[in-house]
Amino acid sequence: MSTPVRQHALLRETRRPRIYTVSFQNSGTGGAGERQDAARGLVANVSIGGGAVRNDFDRIPIFQRPICNATWDHTERKWRDFVWQGEPRFSWSPTEPYREVLYRCRPFWYKIDLNGTYSPASVSVSDAPQEGFFLAPMFKNGSDFVYRPCFQAGLGADGLLHSRAGLAPLIAQATELMERVRAYDPCAHTESYADLISDWMLMAVEFGNRRMQDIMMGRVKGVQANYYIDLLPSGEALTQSSATSGTPINDGYSALFWRGKENAWGNATSYIFDFSAEQIEGESYRVFYLSDPTKWAAEHNEHYEELAATMTFRNYTWAHAWRTDPKHPWFLLPAAYTDSSTRGVGAALFGGGDGKNLCVFASGYSYSQSGVSPLKLTVITASLNDRRGQGGARLILEEG
Repeated sequence: MSTPVRQHALLRETRRPRIYTVSFQNSGTGGAGERQDAARGLVANVSIGGGAVRNDFDRIPIFQRPICNATWDHTERKWRDFVWQGEPRFSWSPTEPYREVLYRCRPFWYKIDLNGTYSPASVSVSDAPQEGFFLAPMFKNGSDFVYRPCFQAGLGADGLLHSRAGLAPLIAQATELMERVRAYDPCAHTESYADLISDWMLMAVEFGNRRMQDIMMGRVKGVQANYYIDLLPSGEALTQSSATSGTPINDGYSALFWRGKENAWGNATSYIFDFSAEQIEGESYRVFYLSDPTKWAAEHNEHYEELAATMTFRNYTWAHAWRTDPKHPWFLLPAAYTDSSTRGVGAALFGGGDGKNLCVFASGYSYSQSGVSPLKLTVITASLNDRRGQGGARLILEEG
């Protein structure tokens, strides 16, 4: 029995890989772009105050990041005993050993155009390989899910870091943060730049914007002490809404969440383990990439790969143009700056030190009450003893 012509057309449509694009070609210095390809005409609202909103990206698999509880199996090196949000045994604050609150990420492919005075010029993501596209760097292959913590890491009653609601984000120097995640598992690490960039590309396409604070402010205001605001405990936003993204109040004092990731920007900074730098002279910096988290060290060693691309880094200004490394096309590095926070994509700040073994914190609040974004990079020396040399972390465990 033959299939009707119309049915053939429907089958071709469902099997066709989809490309979702945002273009900033005509944006000038503005943050908002134009959705193109399969993203054309889609709407992406965020929930303010917990109400239901329309977000067309909720039905697109690569944007869906369901939340669950899972227990880390140290022997098999994988997550097990999944309970998904909405099921009877799900908890925002599990107490069983090595049980966390996570969200699941589906592999996707990307293409980014950094041409133009204000970049990126465009960002595209797809649910399947395309010519000129690369697998998003947070994934090892195009078939396996990865799991990431919903919350910034906080100390539990057992003395270990956890991703659980109700815990205050731990603030410490990079060396202590890595020691504490390794106490959970010797192969554990903090957030990677690969994760940060992968998330930002999805955000840019979903919201049609290259500056995320145009969408939600995040926790960037409050009582200040030693250059930092008072931090909110985990669960202040994500547990209060059934939407996929939102904030209780968009006032700069409240936490936010994006697709399972609370405080995707704002609140505590996040230590980026695989990205470090070394000053050459003036505003020019060498950049180092560490692909194997088990080789992390407080000083550069033979396992740190020096990238061909250097980084231009200027104090207290805003990056409006970015470059990438030839070998790692996802590794965005600030290349040009503007003094206006309304024209920049991400802020870059230098916290002092001797110019060697500089570590990177990202996304959170420090020094300034404006301009917090996923691409806000704070480059500091790990050995600083004041709070400017400290930040928060996320507990990451890779399967396999």
